[in-house]
Amino acid sequence: MIPIITPTVMLEEEKVWDIQDPIKRIETSGRALFENLINHIHSQDHLLFIVGKGLNGADALCLAMHCLEAGFEITVMCLYQKSEFKSETSHFYEQLESFNVIKPFHLPKQGRYCLIDGVYGAGFKGPVHADIKALFDQINLSHFYKIAIDIPSGIEGESGEGKSAIECDLTLSIGLPKWGLFVKQGRSHSGHIDHVEIGLKKEIGHKKALGHLLIPDSIAGLYPKEKPSYHKYQRGQVLGLASSSSYRGASYLYTKAAYKVGAGLVRLFHEKGSLFFNDLAPEVTQHEVDDIDKFLDKQKIAAVFGPGLMINSAHIQIVSKFLEKNIPCVIDSGALESLNLSKLHPHVVLTPHIDELKRLLKITTDDFDEMVKLSSNHLLQSGLTLVIKGHHSWILHQDKKPLIAAFAPLAMATAGSGDVLAGMIGGFLSKGIDSLTATLLGVGLHSLAGMIAIQNQSPKAIMASDILEAIAEALNDSA
Repeated sequence: MIPIITPTVMLEEEKVWDIQDPIKRIETSGRALFENLINHIHSQDHLLFIVGKGLNGADALCLAMHCLEAGFEITVMCLYQKSEFKSETSHFYEQLESFNVIKPFHLPKQGRYCLIDGVYGAGFKGPVHADIKALFDQINLSHFYKIAIDIPSGIEGESGEGKSAIECDLTLSIGLPKWGLFVKQGRSHSGHIDHVEIGLKKEIGHKKALGHLLIPDSIAGLYPKEKPSYHKYQRGQVLGLASSSSYRGASYLYTKAAYKVGAGLVRLFHEKGSLFFNDLAPEVTQHEVDDIDKFLDKQKIAAVFGPGLMINSAHIQIVSKFLEKNIPCVIDSGALESLNLSKLHPHVVLTPHIDELKRLLKITTDDFDEMVKLSSNHLLQSGLTLVIKGHHSWILHQDKKPLIAAFAPLAMATAGSGDVLAGMIGGFLSKGIDSLTATLLGVGLHSLAGMIAIQNQSPKAIMASDILEAIAEALNDSA
């Protein structure tokens, strides 16, 4: 886990960084930025560097030199006069002057361009000057893929405030991620967040962290140990209610996802008299819902309620029965409606997206920070684990600082993706591990599977079934 801190804390922590010379620090960051950047761009991309006068601009200029040396076509556009630059920025600017790549600000109307934002850093305090705001507006209207160095320009690293900021698709977070990336306007402007390692000591930042960033390496070693002698019942059983007829695919996705993460047996329960699904994985056993009571006292069971479900009074009674018996449950989508909050317990995982959370809390605010506060007051007191799904998925647990997964690609925002996640978490819960660990595994592997899926398919569009089929590779990569 990577600690999320404020810029003020970062300045304090940098005092114990082994590298103290400011030019060498920027050279270290520039090299690390380049090694990360090339994972996100194409060799044919023309890179447009938008550069400010401070240290963020120096990072951008150092990165531009690495890109130039690697053969990329680049254009550097400085928004300030050289006389206004900090000394470090001037140093790297002078290295580029002889290459004829520094041009006046001008955005091309078409072509294969990628824009690198290096105007303001995490220490920025607003407001943005009117002239710069006008340029930011032009940038935001452009169709180019936009990458921020450390933080989108115009976002305050301490608070996330930023009413006139560059809207980025990706942020390359240097050293330790800043709190402003995840709150207020920062949350909607930072896009996918990639952590750029620059050699800070591992203990740095944890004591004063406001939260932690979940990265693929965070889930290594969390998969539960299992004995070679285990049979299918000892590996865990997942029980679930069949989706409504219009959403049959949800049952296919979540039941298969539970198997894909190692559940020994998955059972799906239908309304009495309804037709069994013939399009499920053949390994899923199907039962009438009246038989569900037979399984309540089994060992190593967990339930998944909600995917594709049009909730009715019978479903509400079943969910209540599982909650009363303290059975581990994932409660998603339709099952979040009419949920009795007083029956929630520490073995429960709730997986709403923002609109579902608003309905659950019976609130109308769009203020995400307020939603987190209200969730802490009204949901977390029971000891459950809450996942607020989104491009930055927040994992909240009583007495724990927020855990944020921000490496899921945009293409994962697709129908059925949440059903796959619910099944994965349910599969892990069935193995008897605690709700927080099951959630970390589920969210982390789900995001990693999405990353693998876009490599196999397209960064612009995948289906939930693509995520499902990438789970095995994600498990192997995280072992």
